[in-house]
Amino acid sequence: MTTHPLLDTRDGPQSADCLHFVYTEYTAAETTTVRVRRPDSERLQSLARARQTTVVDVVHAAIDALEQQEFLRELNGDYQRLRNDPEL
Repeated sequence: MTTHPLLDTRDGPQSADCLHFVYTEYTAAETTTVRVRRPDSERLQSLARARQTTVVDVVHAAIDALEQQEFLRELNGDYQRLRNDPEL
């Protein structure tokens, strides 16, 4: 996957044409806007560039990782309860 044109700022600020491209890439029903602090936005863009992907894909990966982390934390708690009370 290649870097999204809007995220590649090596050649300076991006034009309005790139913004149009971003907003026409998906239909309105498939997307929504999420507001983040500017430093977090810059971190997302940096991660996307490093992975040669889009910010959307970085956000998806972060959500997946958080869901997996929560699942494993709950699973670990369940196993701990079983170790503490084997009759469960």
